[in-house]
Amino acid sequence: VTARFGDSITQALAIDAQDRIYVSSGNGIERFDPVTQQFTHFSDVRVDDLAIGPDGKLYGTSWPERGDVLIFDQRGRAQKLVSLDVPLDGLAFGKAGTPFAGLLFVTAITDVDHPTAPLIAIDLATRAVMKIAVGGGHAENMAVLADGRVLIAGEHQVDMLAPRLPPH
Repeated sequence: VTARFGDSITQALAIDAQDRIYVSSGNGIERFDPVTQQFTHFSDVRVDDLAIGPDGKLYGTSWPERGDVLIFDQRGRAQKLVSLDVPLDGLAFGKAGTPFAGLLFVTAITDVDHPTAPLIAIDLATRAVMKIAVGGGHAENMAVLADGRVLIAGEHQVDMLAPRLPPH
């Protein structure tokens, strides 16, 4: 560890093309400049996870009221991409040039009302929502590999999602 920054920083982090680092906090979303090593407040909206989309915009899943996928403008204002009746958690974008391009994958958590957590895909062009898998446990984080496969970190394992055919 060469340095420590921030206070009340929670679990989400996303880095944009200009190397600005967005982090979730108890106060919403903060933006960290690694050159000046300074934080600036970006949004009052609290989120569980953050990711930079293929359009360069910041996306997040709402928290503590779960169920919304949000898009943030340059001023930190949130707009709902979709609202779902499941407690959404992590998000990751399909890689450009792969069959998953144009899709946003979203995990959900398990709770009393949702004993199994679905994996959801959202078509960014149409906002169509598809349940890809159900019956899994709590899936917290996802990562997308260079070849387009999606890794999903669950309670006791890592699942891999890879297309046999491009989704339609």
